[in-house]
Amino acid sequence: AKISEWVADTSPSIRGVKNDANLFGVYASYDVNRKLKADVYGFYRHDRNKNALKAFPNDSRKDDTLYTLGTLISATPIENLKTSLEAAIQLGTNRKDSASQDSDNSRKAWALQAMADYTLSNVKFTPTIGASFTHLSGDKGGQNGKRAWDPMYQDQTLNNITKAIIPFTNLNVINLKGSMKPTDDITLCANFGFYMRDKKSEVNMLSPNEDSESKPYGEYAMTGKKYLGNALDLTATYDYTEDVQFGLTAGWFIPGKAFDESNRRTASQVIGSMKVTF
Repeated sequence: AKISEWVADTSPSIRGVKNDANLFGVYASYDVNRKLKADVYGFYRHDRNKNALKAFPNDSRKDDTLYTLGTLISATPIENLKTSLEAAIQLGTNRKDSASQDSDNSRKAWALQAMADYTLSNVKFTPTIGASFTHLSGDKGGQNGKRAWDPMYQDQTLNNITKAIIPFTNLNVINLKGSMKPTDDITLCANFGFYMRDKKSEVNMLSPNEDSESKPYGEYAMTGKKYLGNALDLTATYDYTEDVQFGLTAGWFIPGKAFDESNRRTASQVIGSMKVTF
């Protein structure tokens, strides 16, 4: 994948300089048996950023490189129980932000995610319960990416509001989930999330989402504590037909002591949706 190729900059010194960022990857899957499946993958991101080299011709910056190597084991040890365990490591070079820094940083980050879901198929309303644990390594004191997990281009949603507020790095998250079907067409779900930082940091936290000018939507003052807060999502879906589905989701996030008091207000949202399959 070609992630980017040209720098949109009006400065005469760097206008039109290539800023090639490429992504390469391979993914393999093997069914060990009917109850066990193993996946392995490797991804390599290479950012040359000649723009930076031309702007600072005398510094020693290296290309920004990132290797992500991981494996996912999925198992169904007993009927109606689905489990998975995924682990990955990241290596490479995290280029320094400016020529004033002493050197580039060698990456060494890792992530772990364990999940389990059990369906009570013989119980009224077919309830399902589940739990998951997500670990994403972080840096001490906001260091420049030595140990911080790089989210790459993931699109995983642990909870709805936290996805918009909290970057997918430096995290320990426990999710508890439950769902039931009062009728064949209606599904009710609840998803609770407990959020902690992996490493303490007083550096302001930037939201992972950016506007059209590549500026974060939010910036939050932090206290250096680990407890980020709790999240809760309640969702109802209605299968109107096989091709049309309506949904309604209410979400809350109660910030913890990792947020400065000025940013410690409860966030909430309500989203209605309609999905049509053609």
